[in-house]
Amino acid sequence: MPDEPPYTKHHSLAQALIRTFYDALDRRAEAADGLTRDELSEEFSHFNDHFGTMLGLFDMTCRECGSHRPSPDSDDDYLVRLVIAKLEHRHPSRDIMIEGRAFPAFLGPAIKAGFNRLFNGREYALLNRQAHLLLLGAGAMGRGEWATFREMEGREPLQPHLDRVFIEMLCRFRDFHSKRNVFTGELRDTLNSRQFIISDLVFVDLFDALFSDYWKYKDYPEDDLVLDLLFGARSVVTVGEIKELISVFEKYKRVVTAKSKVLSAIRPRRT
Repeated sequence: MPDEPPYTKHHSLAQALIRTFYDALDRRAEAADGLTRDELSEEFSHFNDHFGTMLGLFDMTCRECGSHRPSPDSDDDYLVRLVIAKLEHRHPSRDIMIEGRAFPAFLGPAIKAGFNRLFNGREYALLNRQAHLLLLGAGAMGRGEWATFREMEGREPLQPHLDRVFIEMLCRFRDFHSKRNVFTGELRDTLNSRQFIISDLVFVDLFDALFSDYWKYKDYPEDDLVLDLLFGARSVVTVGEIKELISVFEKYKRVVTAKSKVLSAIRPRRT
């Protein structure tokens, strides 16, 4: 017999949707010192236009009414779950273990600390709720587990929402070198391990794994409206800005990769 009534999952999904809509309104209202009736109507119209993409989430939840819901961690950090799920998809677990957890799972607390420095509390909470929707809606509930990234990627009801979450995170690196230093500093301080060092090469590897899906925008015109269609009136970035960020990252990646090759060549071999 299930541990909870089947409608609990529907309530959780509906609550997350309502809260996401409220947070979007609240953020715009704060930026503009209030909302006019027309602006409220515009926001609701945008939400309503995209609501059809969310119906798949309800459909998948309906199909699994009798299943057990996975028990979340005490901090309910769904954004970290989502990031680790993508890293696991791009980089299968390695042999290195820290505190009984394999790569990349042991990076969870460090990644949380890093993104907590890049987002304020309200912004992080909003992304966390969006990540919760994605993890709920990918059809993994019947296993008593959260979804894998493979179950989310490319699924029509989920992909636009998945893109919005990761592009929001990508945008926090627009001042690339400054934000990279902040992020990697938090990763090093939190992980604090001699077994796994957060080097420049590790950062490049993580950054590529999380965001390389969006390198496709290099080939888009700078004034392309594709991101406006994705984000609507609340677009957080332009194609031109993403192209500039990619250019800075790729220059940095070339320097780091070349430096790594030189160090490997001159490092004495063990006998």
